[in-house]
Amino acid sequence: MAIFTPAKLWRDVERRSNGVDEEEFVNGRAFKRTREAWCAARFALGYERLFGACTVDIEEVDEQMDYDFHLCLSNGEHLPFQIIEALDEHRRRHDEYRLFTREQRLAVEAARGGSPDYGAERVRVAIQSKIDRHIANSHQLHLLIYLNVNAGSVAWATLAGPAEDEARHFASVWIVTEQMICCIYSGSRWTGLVDWKMIEP
Repeated sequence: MAIFTPAKLWRDVERRSNGVDEEEFVNGRAFKRTREAWCAARFALGYERLFGACTVDIEEVDEQMDYDFHLCLSNGEHLPFQIIEALDEHRRRHDEYRLFTREQRLAVEAARGGSPDYGAERVRVAIQSKIDRHIANSHQLHLLIYLNVNAGSVAWATLAGPAEDEARHFASVWIVTEQMICCIYSGSRWTGLVDWKMIEP
């Protein structure tokens, strides 16, 4: 168990990924835990900017728990979060897009360009994949989605609406990118969380 401030966790992630080939960091199984720490750090930096001081309790090795980290609030609460990635259709984690068959690449490009709701659908599918795992006490678990989809600029309302039914299986559902976070389902804990928020000024 290790507890970090958001800034300290971000520095730790930068240290661990320093000098690592970007493709290897993004796709290598050896860096799975560091990628999860990256997501937790970016989220916590944004959360701290919105709501004030917090820390992140994250194991340095993957112990196969239902949660990937705890967000520790100033009131003493520890909120369990699980991280999931929203990927392009026809793509799985560790797949290299450049190695796709021509038919697979065309299918991805058609999906991206064919609908303004493409990103929202990939988020909905990612949430459903967690529901399908029948996680015990999922209503107490907070979901953090890393949006790794080439969908351009996706409006918050476009993301929140289509996934509402699926999101209600969890305590809350958040989305993080490199520069932005948003909450598409806040449950009963937070109110007024609309639109994307910058992680850092």
